[in-house]
Amino acid sequence: MTLPKHTVWSAVVIAVVFAGVAGIVLHGRKDRQPVAKSPIGGSPVVDVRVVKAQKETLRSVRELAATVEPTRLARLASPAEGPVARLLVREGDLVKNGQLLVVIGRNRTTQARLSSDREELRKVQDEFQRVERLVAKGAVAGELLDKIRADLERAKAMVEAGEEVASDFQVRAPWPGVVSQVLVQEGNYVAPRSVLLEVFDPASLVVRTALPEAVALKVQRGAEARVRFDALPDNAVVGEVTRIFPELDRRLRTRVAEISVDNQKALAPGMFARVLLTVETVPDATVVPATAVVMTPKQEQAFFVVADDVAHLRVGKVGIEDGDRIQVVSGVTAGEMVVVAGHQKLKDGARVRIKTEAAKGQGEQGRAPTDFKGSKVNRP
Repeated sequence: MTLPKHTVWSAVVIAVVFAGVAGIVLHGRKDRQPVAKSPIGGSPVVDVRVVKAQKETLRSVRELAATVEPTRLARLASPAEGPVARLLVREGDLVKNGQLLVVIGRNRTTQARLSSDREELRKVQDEFQRVERLVAKGAVAGELLDKIRADLERAKAMVEAGEEVASDFQVRAPWPGVVSQVLVQEGNYVAPRSVLLEVFDPASLVVRTALPEAVALKVQRGAEARVRFDALPDNAVVGEVTRIFPELDRRLRTRVAEISVDNQKALAPGMFARVLLTVETVPDATVVPATAVVMTPKQEQAFFVVADDVAHLRVGKVGIEDGDRIQVVSGVTAGEMVVVAGHQKLKDGARVRIKTEAAKGQGEQGRAPTDFKGSKVNRP
């Protein structure tokens, strides 16, 4: 029995349609096959960057404001009352030891009395010499010489007292230096103990800064410092801490430190300075980049240490920082590889694919900060 042609063609079309549908279903099932998991913990492999922990000398540096100050400064006052008769110096003048600077008037009475005492001393000295010759010849008794000797000593004492009073009307330089301030003019009437002028020793100039309480006890004598002056922007000088005051300011809670620098001739009292001060130095410290430190949910400092392509989370402790480097007190030992990038997807025990990079500053043993603008400093 022969089927009609349209019936055969209908059967062929239906068969083709079913075959297409079956192919689509099988292809969809293939696409929905589960992804193979990594052997450890079911987590995918994470790309990370690592560096090796190094042994280096690390410095904690603090940037501070400072001022140039003289440590030898004399504020010369008037010992006597009266008008300024003569003013012999001005600001900037170099003075010698004992040089006359100011003369106070109204000392005529003192000078007259001193002249009288000196004349009396001269007469007693002549009498003493005459009696001494007579005693030697045996013309007079020796007791008379003793009396004249006592009179001579009294006359000398009167002259010395008069000279001391007369000197109260003269102000002299106590040592060689530079006049920094003149606070009076000729004709001004001054009272005793009124400050007339200031003299400083240029060889005593230091850079003085105030250490915050947080670092005041860490800084020691001999600590290295780099100083830059706003008036000399292109010249940074090297200095060291030579003196630390024993007490903290009770109001500001700061401690004064003095830094001695070379080339004091270019300095002047009152100059502003910026100091990069080495607060603390740790030799042979275990050092890693600061980006290696992560915080755990318990707010603990930690590191991811990589061994055999597996990241291990270690809780540790960090110390001082120097720019982008940080000291590891515990948790990592020198030579171990620590993760510095890729922490976001890491978990303890995760498999990693390592991309290494050299640590910045690696191999620069004991480096000191050299650039004020580029240096990162700690804020302990």
